[in-house]
Amino acid sequence: EASSLPRLLNISYGLEGLDPKQGLWPLTFHDQRSRWYRADTPTYKGGMEFHLQQKFLLATPQGYVVRLWGGFGWTDLDDGPPGCRATNTDDTCKPFSVYNDDGLGDACIPTPTETPLGESFAESHRWACEHRWTGVAGLIDYRKACRGLEVHKMFSDEVTDGKFAFRAGTTCFVAMWKNVSTDSDSRLWPLGGMVIGVPAGRYCDLASLPTKRGWDGRSCPNEVEVDAQGNVTSGSVRQGDLLA
Repeated sequence: EASSLPRLLNISYGLEGLDPKQGLWPLTFHDQRSRWYRADTPTYKGGMEFHLQQKFLLATPQGYVVRLWGGFGWTDLDDGPPGCRATNTDDTCKPFSVYNDDGLGDACIPTPTETPLGESFAESHRWACEHRWTGVAGLIDYRKACRGLEVHKMFSDEVTDGKFAFRAGTTCFVAMWKNVSTDSDSRLWPLGGMVIGVPAGRYCDLASLPTKRGWDGRSCPNEVEVDAQGNVTSGSVRQGDLLA
């Protein structure tokens, strides 16, 4: 439930009573995946919803290590990687490369824009490459800078609508709108007027970067501006997305 989002920032115990340094909290795992999209079984078939979950995993200051999943699509639970179908009758197969002859990863499913993932991709036996989707590379940098910082402020006035934000330390800010749109025509949550208390400046939303490769550090798909009083003067979060 959306109202439980703030509780995610207060996890202080390991799975099954293990010490936090030993506990492992899986977001997705291959062996118990479902054939079709299911909201209670996170897989690439969830599309934008699954991508938001892995973005939040990277943006939260909790945890010591994050292991990113990069997998493949399936139409049968016994399918192997692309090139290795469940219907293969021989004992060996040769998986297809993620890259084409130009070294580009166009064999991957593109970053999803809807939930669940459209059938043409959800039922495609190709590399999913979830770790390459938009925002992941930027959020790795964000996590390196903000991991382990104490959450000093939470914004949950509209949490029942899936809108939730928090500040970790004095410079790290995250805002998300959990209610994932069922299509790509999503709305925006304006952050203007929110007092987040970070230093004045123009910030790049690292979760909006398609890639870090060749990035000049100046241009940015989504930006937030903050004045000298720590008030957001411009910036927004897309429905079903996350800003950091």
